[in-house]
Amino acid sequence: MEAFLRTLFPRVLPHGSRYKIFYFQGKGDLLSKLQARLRAYASPKSDVGRIIVLVDCDSDECIALKRQLEEIASRAGLITRTASREGLRGDN
Repeated sequence: MEAFLRTLFPRVLPHGSRYKIFYFQGKGDLLSKLQARLRAYASPKSDVGRIIVLVDCDSDECIALKRQLEEIASRAGLITRTASREGLRGDN
């Protein structure tokens, strides 16, 4: 996956964009540490523009996993793409 992302990002991101790829020891490790990492990005001092979280849903129910990721991002103080769209439609 890393090799794929390192090939993809330069092709789809604006020239000169910076990115970092972080690894976790499985989905449980990611889910346990994600809120703290995202909270740092929500800080006014952060210069992070976009965050992509890539996770294999394995045998999980994908909608439930997506909801869990959305909740983690919300608790960290970030607005997700989904939440932003719902806000525009007035679904909240």
